[in-house]
Amino acid sequence: DDTLPGGAVWNHLDANRRVPLHVVRHSEPGRPWIVCIHGYRMGVPWMDFPLFQPSRLVRDYGANIALPVLPLHGPRRIGLRSGDYFLDGDPLDLFHAECQALSDLRQTLAWIRAEDPNASIGVFGVSLGGYNAALLANHDADLAFVLAAIPVADFAEVLWRVMPPAHQGYFSHQGLDLAAYQGLLRPVSPLSSEPKVPADRRFVLAAAADRVVPPGQAVQLAQHWGVEPVWYQGSHLSIRREAQTAAALEQRPPALAGVTGDDLIRPRSWAANSHICTVARGKVDGCDGPRGHVEVDAILGKKLKLAPRDGDVQLLFNAGQNHAPTLPHPSCS
Repeated sequence: DDTLPGGAVWNHLDANRRVPLHVVRHSEPGRPWIVCIHGYRMGVPWMDFPLFQPSRLVRDYGANIALPVLPLHGPRRIGLRSGDYFLDGDPLDLFHAECQALSDLRQTLAWIRAEDPNASIGVFGVSLGGYNAALLANHDADLAFVLAAIPVADFAEVLWRVMPPAHQGYFSHQGLDLAAYQGLLRPVSPLSSEPKVPADRRFVLAAAADRVVPPGQAVQLAQHWGVEPVWYQGSHLSIRREAQTAAALEQRPPALAGVTGDDLIRPRSWAANSHICTVARGKVDGCDGPRGHVEVDAILGKKLKLAPRDGDVQLLFNAGQNHAPTLPHPSCS
């Protein structure tokens, strides 16, 4: 909404209005989906693919993989680096970025459900992606599981803790202290309401030696969720090498129960096609918030290290017609 503080500027960030969605999909309908949400400063294949290892998820679980790009990241960036102004710009930028992220992720889920109605969907988010996975759990009761790995739970607390004293003094003089910032971000905080996803489908993965996100953040989310965090003795950046990362997925949440790499069908051929799926744009539920697009982009087999024998996998999702369901913009609720 252009009438919200900072809304007019945010709505005119043209590069941010498209949502690239990298997808690996089996040709057989009804396979479980895993939506993988990347971390801060990521959103590009050469960083996201080594983190989530889609080839392993495809082979080990026979699942379809979707990797959306968060606002201001990757090809959506508006600065020199991926993620510029998400956390380091105007304090209002984080609020708008999270509103946009929630809207984008909910529309991505709606798009998958429109294309594959009988499929279950789980969400796996890391760091900033863990925050957004946890936030999504507050809005979608039908997710088969949510795994929040090394997540932030309270962005206001984390950012205020590392803010230089001069900046704290400036914002405090303007009337923005920690309590006020927490209130500002409350509508887009995973701690603001009870999750709709049942407790047995919620998982938190935490790093004992995390020096990027304080481990207490994962504990805070786990306590809010009423679950015990799974710990690994490593750092924030060692997550992709930790055995507990795979073990967290191997707890067999409902979406992946009974599905293994042995279920993969031997391929007839690789299918590759490119389409744009335009999701809701314009006025929805009385709000003129930005909507943008969900864009299905190419994933090369060599980047994923997938060979044809690994299964009948389509490297590109065929988005078909532009029929993604319309969802209300989160700032309207």
